[in-house]
Amino acid sequence: MLAESALAIKARTGLPIQGQCEPPADFAWFGQLHSAGVDSLGMHLEAWDEDVRRRIMPGKAEVPVTFYLEAFAAAVAVFGRGQVSTYLLAGLGDSIEGLLEASQRLIRNRSLHPLWCRLFR
Repeated sequence: MLAESALAIKARTGLPIQGQCEPPADFAWFGQLHSAGVDSLGMHLEAWDEDVRRRIMPGKAEVPVTFYLEAFAAAVAVFGRGQVSTYLLAGLGDSIEGLLEASQRLIRNRSLHPLWCRLFR
């Protein structure tokens, strides 16, 4: 559905498209998205620490961070350096040190753009 929607939007407008999804079971899907006109991709971790992920988003935490890292590498290979992003949300329970380490690792090893959002309570 996402690929078909992107194809129609790109054909009608020619605008750049940033798709957002969870990591797919088959990474070949990234090629389908890119061929359909998706220019960049976001797959959002929200939290880095597995315990925090299980506590605040138990469904999403069924997909471990290690699988996201594999998906990020596969997506960067298709979309290119700087065209894959993720959100890390400060305030959910990750330590600042953990978020900094995650950001450094994502940037260095995956050529990602981690985006930080601070949540206020």
